[in-house]
Amino acid sequence: MIAKFLLISLSLSSAFTAKESKAVPALRLRGGSLTPNAAAATYFGVFGAGLYIAPDTMFGDNALLSYVNDVEGPVGAFYARGFGGMMMGMAAACILEPASTALTSLYAISMTLFTPLLANNLKRAMSGDKSGFKKKMWIPQALVHIPFTVFMLAKAFM
Repeated sequence: MIAKFLLISLSLSSAFTAKESKAVPALRLRGGSLTPNAAAATYFGVFGAGLYIAPDTMFGDNALLSYVNDVEGPVGAFYARGFGGMMMGMAAACILEPASTALTSLYAISMTLFTPLLANNLKRAMSGDKSGFKKKMWIPQALVHIPFTVFMLAKAFM
């Protein structure tokens, strides 16, 4: 299954081409040419592709990245795939407008809106609630997501 995912990821990533453009100096990450938009697009795209392709296989109980015990059947799979599709769409927008300040704001707002949900999942996982959320994945997710959200908010609105 992992081989299928890698093959699909490679075929999708090689299908997109970006216009030749230099990163705007004010938006460059320290020491490189990766823009905040490109970093956010990668963040959204990787999770989005996993959710869209196979939510339970990628993030379910016995998955590579096991965030939850179960995606909860066809309804849960529908919502996970819908969420994944939206994330991939947001990631693909960076290909069309890599230096867009509106896109930076979109990523920052989306990440901010997700943060309370992440905090709630983390709170439930930390309380020992075995109904769904796994502590070993939500803690590292929070350690990446929250500082990245603050960074994106600073780039978008300061």
